[in-house]
Amino acid sequence: MSSLFRRPGEFLDLIEYDDPSGKILVAQYDRGNHEIKQGSKLIVREGQAAIFLTGGEVADIFDEAGTYKLDTGNLPILSKILALPYGFSSPIRSDVFFISMQQFIGNTWGTKNPIILRDTDFGMVRARAFGTYAFQVCDLSAFMSEFIGARKMILTYDIITYLSSIIVEAIVAGISAQGGSVLDLSGCYASIGEIGRKNANERMAQMGVHITQLQIENISLPEEVEKMIDEQSGIHMASSNMQNFMQYQSARAMRDVAQQDSSLGAGIGSLGVGMVAAQQLSQQFANSAQMQPQAQAVRILCQSCGAQNEVNDRFCSNCGAALQPPKPKCPNCGEELEGDDKFCPECGTKVK
Repeated sequence: MSSLFRRPGEFLDLIEYDDPSGKILVAQYDRGNHEIKQGSKLIVREGQAAIFLTGGEVADIFDEAGTYKLDTGNLPILSKILALPYGFSSPIRSDVFFISMQQFIGNTWGTKNPIILRDTDFGMVRARAFGTYAFQVCDLSAFMSEFIGARKMILTYDIITYLSSIIVEAIVAGISAQGGSVLDLSGCYASIGEIGRKNANERMAQMGVHITQLQIENISLPEEVEKMIDEQSGIHMASSNMQNFMQYQSARAMRDVAQQDSSLGAGIGSLGVGMVAAQQLSQQFANSAQMQPQAQAVRILCQSCGAQNEVNDRFCSNCGAALQPPKPKCPNCGEELEGDDKFCPECGTKVK
């Protein structure tokens, strides 16, 4: 062998990658101008896989932890691609990638723009959603072909950003399929998340990635819609329990004061206005409730003295005046007749 290939540092004697942070998904081994020789050592740690890439093609994969001595025996595909003789002694050039096989948890997803939903209560509403997900590489060859080969993605951030966009599409489809009212969505986070996870996995199967967990943390509505919901809740509370409504109004007033950046005096004034408004509204409801039964009880006004009488009173309880005109009587037996009677209901005498 030429002495050119035996100079110190010319060949790689040890190939390994250590990621103490545990946050690197893909790492390309920096071999510089060095080449791989017969007998070089490859160290694959727990939760790692090493992949040899030559000419843009995935060659040999080492997906089990251990120390390997590189030769034609454990580099069969690479040897075939490069037409290496058995027990090669000439140097070879190949890119080596280390892939993390661990779960990557705590990744966030969220809608960049509001999504428009049909709603049974509000017609059309705009909503935003966000949450977290976890994923894991499940097919090394597919993963390398999709991200390293086709998309030229090596940085973990770029890969996660791309996966998050697919998650958002899957979640939006799940929310739209749910239907009904957005007020009911909070009770369906788990089912929508599972639908989104399955939809995302169907698309990611060809990428060599599997979504292991997907959670929806919140689906939020525009501020004006939330205010409308608050007002409707307040009206319902007022109609059912005035005391609870007053407590609700007082709490809102104190919340508004806490959010203000003005002086203490202005804050106290705002609190007082809020509580006074609640008390006035309470009094109006109380007066209305008291007046309603009285209005139903008072029916007849005496034309002589103006006193109010019960609906069945025939004479004024104040002055004795007749409240209703006297009814006609039968000329034969004296029985009182109704206005439309043609015959006496008592003796049968014709009266009209």
